Amino acid sequence: CRAPSGKLVLDGTVAVNVAWDAKGRLVQELAESHGISMECVCHIGDDKNDIPAFRVCGESVAVNPQNQETRDGAKHFVDHCNDLRELIPLLVPSDGSC
Repeated sequence: CRAPSGKLVLDGTVAVNVAWDAKGRLVQELAESHGISMECVCHIGDDKNDIPAFRVCGESVAVNPQNQETRDGAKHFVDHCNDLRELIPLLVPSDGSC
């Protein structure tokens, strides 16, 4: 879908099953196919299989992480989050670059 600004927003809907270790590669392929810089991609996850995607994205957030490795693998982490809107201040670049 597109944000009011016209920018592409991927909403987390997944139409395929992703192999345990393939999220990083898949996120890169999706961004490339839509002409999006990896600096402008944020991955949000909660378990070890998200770490490869955390590593390739400009921003990453472990939400209610299942383990310490996942928490340490993301740039940011949030515990006890029940509403992802709480993450918006972490994700909106102050310089408007993305």
